[in-house]
Amino acid sequence: KEFSKAKYRVDIFKLESPVDSKYLENSKFTKVTENAFKQLSKATKNIPWVMLSSGMSKKSFFNCLKLAYKNGASGYLAGRTIWLDAFRDYPNYQKIKKNLNKESVNYVKKLNELTKNNAWSLENYIKNKFYQKKINKL
Repeated sequence: KEFSKAKYRVDIFKLESPVDSKYLENSKFTKVTENAFKQLSKATKNIPWVMLSSGMSKKSFFNCLKLAYKNGASGYLAGRTIWLDAFRDYPNYQKIKKNLNKESVNYVKKLNELTKNNAWSLENYIKNKFYQKKINKL
């Protein structure tokens, strides 16, 4: 909430899940989990935000994004969640390469499809006059 104040001039937030990833393993969410994402979104005060993967499992992060997009997230930033499983065959670099090219790429495609169909675009924020308010203050 603090950094959503106008004096900080934040353009976009990079946020972690408001709940432990263990609560996101199952796609049937509790009211507490759903409410935590609603409160996270409210705290941004209509400033665009993206969800960080924070090294969650693939399943948890996918479910996390479902809730984040439902509550106004515009995208995601992920690293380990995408590539870590590919290194299970370390130090066999051929298997790692194969895993990256197949499993990791397929997971990114799955995340991108979810994002394309559910994330809040900048157009949504413009319609909500977020950027107009910022431009008028400059």
